Amino acid sequence: MKYRSKLKVTEITREPFRYLVESHSGELEYLVDLTARVVDGRAHGQCHCTWFTTTANPNLERTGKWEPNATVLGNVKQQTTECKHIAAARNHYHSYVTMPMLAQLGQESPVTKTK
Repeated sequence: MKYRSKLKVTEITREPFRYLVESHSGELEYLVDLTARVVDGRAHGQCHCTWFTTTANPNLERTGKWEPNATVLGNVKQQTTECKHIAAARNHYHSYVTMPMLAQLGQESPVTKTK
């Protein structure tokens, strides 16, 4: 089976913060909702993959704190509270929504010097 290094992320039309994220093999798509699982006023996201259901979600329920998805020496950190699909959707959101919005705000706000 051939794996891709970057997951394909597709925005769902008229459903903000919801994405379809392909598996590494490209054979499956997972629905990711970045606004789901609110703990302490912060949305942690939700995915329908097996790893999220069996590992990441129980970790968040047990600890109550966010632990980002990370790979250490080729192995996914077991205490993480998000799967690679949530991480890919969040990165996509920041790249295509947050960063352009901040760039636009920076262009519209002139910097004034005070003496």
